[in-house]
Amino acid sequence: MEAEPKTPSRVVLDPEGDVILVVNDSDLARSGEFVVSSKILSLASPYFSALTGPKFKEGQQLRSGQHQQTRIALYEDNLDAMDSLLKILHFKSLGELNPKEIAMVAIQSDKYHCLTALLPWVQKWCGQGFDQPGLSVADKGHLALAAHLLLPSRDFMLFAKKNIKHLPRYFAANWKKFDIMQTHIPEDLIYQFSICIHETLKSMQNYLEEVEHRLRYQASYFKMAGEQCLRCGGTFNNEIDETGDIRDSEYHCCCDYHNDDAEHRITKNLCTQPARIADYLAILTDAGLWPFSANFLEPYVSVFDIGKKAQGLVEMMNLKHVCEGGVRQCPLLRELKMAMDELKALEGSAGATLSWPEEHSTQLADWGEPTSEPWVGGEDELDGSDSSMGE
Repeated sequence: MEAEPKTPSRVVLDPEGDVILVVNDSDLARSGEFVVSSKILSLASPYFSALTGPKFKEGQQLRSGQHQQTRIALYEDNLDAMDSLLKILHFKSLGELNPKEIAMVAIQSDKYHCLTALLPWVQKWCGQGFDQPGLSVADKGHLALAAHLLLPSRDFMLFAKKNIKHLPRYFAANWKKFDIMQTHIPEDLIYQFSICIHETLKSMQNYLEEVEHRLRYQASYFKMAGEQCLRCGGTFNNEIDETGDIRDSEYHCCCDYHNDDAEHRITKNLCTQPARIADYLAILTDAGLWPFSANFLEPYVSVFDIGKKAQGLVEMMNLKHVCEGGVRQCPLLRELKMAMDELKALEGSAGATLSWPEEHSTQLADWGEPTSEPWVGGEDELDGSDSSMGE
């Protein structure tokens, strides 16, 4: 059920105002009155400038002097959004607005052509990126809607390219539930967003898969810290000294208590092709990147999530895979370093192919994700906050 508006039934923004705006909110089946200045309205909005001019009845009433205040009825508006918009135009204090409220003000401002008067507020509102903690998928959609209406096309594309990496894979399944988003955000733009996210995630996954493939064809080997008992699986940690050589340490396992020749069943750990692949998959699992089918196709996953998980791969591997080859010679450490750099570059260029919708002829009958990778999950999974995405 829709909540009652915060706006009182009558708001005096100018005690000497000569116009009473009667705002009819069809969604809430109620109206509110605003005592305002026709001069301010006409300066802020070409729409109101024409309405209060000599060609319209309302303007003629103002000029006749027969009415102390002229009533102007407005229809199909959001009462709370008009309250915020008119307060801004009349230099009244305004509290913090949430993303949906910002979007509604943007819609009203676009309707009455008073975007120029909002420029100081636009910088504040559109400066809020998608990386704010606690933003839901819907919140990000409302901010995108506001930016689309309030910013020039070039600035909006910069906004989109900066923030697209924070959108979850199947954001459109959530956004299309909101009528205002379907009405005010071009279908082609949503399609472009989806394509960019899907293709970037696919490129990230492909690169990590290629690392495993390349590791299978690199046969070099190096000594590693640690030894292992072939009988009980017990491991013994060694260290690499300042010269890069393995320094032995005393080992001990449960086998020592049962067999005097336990030492003969101890084998040195080696950095070999099978060991590198095993360690690679283990470290990807620990980082939440493998198996790929589960972690890259999850509905809430974003490009930013994958990039964040990949940031510590080398550090994690240095703790797990200690060998004499080091980053310069060990194929695994070298490949991981390149993978981190590549994934970081892909994250930074996630929105590079975005362009203004007018440059494209693609139009979709319905919003959705690219048909090459349909989502079979329920839309309700994307209703709430996406704080679990790790932003």
